[in-house]
Amino acid sequence: MTTTLPPRSVLTPWASGIRRLAKERDTIILAHNYQAPEIQDVADHVGDSLALARLAAKSSASTIVLAGVHFMAETAALLCPDKTILIPDAQAGCSLANSLTVEQLRAWKTEYPDAAVVTYVNTTAEVKAESDICCTSSNAVDVVNSLPANQEILFGPDQFLGAHVRRMTGRHNIHVWMGECHVHADISPTELCNQVKTNPDADLYIHPECGCTTSALWLTSNGDLPSERTHVLSTGGMLNAARMTRNRHVLVATETGMLHQLRQANPGTTLEDPETVFLVLASIMFHPFVAGLVLAAVLAAIMSTLSSQLIVCSSALVEDLYMLRGRTGSPTFTLWLGRIGVLVVALVAGLLALNPDSSVLELVSFAWAGFGAAFGPVILLALYWPRFTSWGAMAAMVTGAAVAWVWSEASAETWEWFGLYELLPGFVAAFVVGVVVSLVTQRSRRVQRRIDAEFTGAIDIVAGREPDPDVAPAAMTRDAAGGSTAAAADPRAQA
Repeated sequence: MTTTLPPRSVLTPWASGIRRLAKERDTIILAHNYQAPEIQDVADHVGDSLALARLAAKSSASTIVLAGVHFMAETAALLCPDKTILIPDAQAGCSLANSLTVEQLRAWKTEYPDAAVVTYVNTTAEVKAESDICCTSSNAVDVVNSLPANQEILFGPDQFLGAHVRRMTGRHNIHVWMGECHVHADISPTELCNQVKTNPDADLYIHPECGCTTSALWLTSNGDLPSERTHVLSTGGMLNAARMTRNRHVLVATETGMLHQLRQANPGTTLEDPETVFLVLASIMFHPFVAGLVLAAVLAAIMSTLSSQLIVCSSALVEDLYMLRGRTGSPTFTLWLGRIGVLVVALVAGLLALNPDSSVLELVSFAWAGFGAAFGPVILLALYWPRFTSWGAMAAMVTGAAVAWVWSEASAETWEWFGLYELLPGFVAAFVVGVVVSLVTQRSRRVQRRIDAEFTGAIDIVAGREPDPDVAPAAMTRDAAGGSTAAAADPRAQA
């Protein structure tokens, strides 16, 4: 997970000068999430070690300046040997990477000659060369699960990440090297619990390199930490979670440099009500008179929308429910039903508003996702694909609504794609299911020919052509007045 550079308008003269010099020398600047905020702001991209290495490989720049520790520059050099890789401080080391040397790894391998070696990306190039697989904190569990269950594994160098992998996979044939990052190791469970007690409503993001990870999960299982708000995440996972969270406060167990990216990912987490951001900005940035006009305009828009939506909802209740079975009433009675409907809808809206954590925008977003996923593919297929069947339409609607619902309830920490807006996966799933079911439940040839003829005739009319009565006897044909009528040349087509 990476973050792009900030807008140039917020750069200091110092940062602008560095950026300009880098451009002149065909150089791209990459900074790790743990760097100082000033370094992150001057960089072209900010991310974790693997993401930066991949960016270096994809970049067309001839020179890469990697603001990080030594092993990160090595990884970038391995992926792009044709580029010049520069590191600002050649002595910048990593206590975790230094905790496992290539000599130690070779000796460890002799003890377990049949074991597969899985090493964390936070290692030297020599250690990587002796490894079978290199992993990151986000995919370590998946990497280990990809190996046969009876395969013995040497995992290093991070003991805390190794313990996390062993716990998540349930495998007992994983030998873990007792290395650690001294910064992450110093984050104690006691301090973690104290912070949670001080901030009882905060979300908790814990990096698996932290020494408190195992204790935190144990405390979670005992109910000492809130399980619904405790998340073990990679740095990329933290950024995803920060963008999605509605919580006002987040506790982060990792290096302090990560806080800069998290705050930029979701600066609105400190707002009491994120939906008031425009009103807050208007009161800060505008003259009081202009701000007053803006607030009055917003209030007028709210009142206008509120009144119209109440009337629409009330009318829908009366027309679609009361009159559903042909019931009729006097105009006075119908009017009073409408007024009662307005009152009922207003009371429901008031109950929703009583919840401080509810978000109208979130509700609208979810509603649009459900309707779009359920009905969008149906409308498109019905308009443009003549082989679309009623069974396909029903299957598409059910699939779209179900996928949108499940996707919205899923957690992004389980799979980062779950952070995607639920409309897109619901739409795609409904479209595919609609096509497949329609192909399986095809109509008779006679009915299909009639539908094909209608489609052909409609296309001809739109294109300004006269439909061919021999090809489409039941298609639309133009009358003398320029309108259209249904041809009845073939009585069988009307069956």
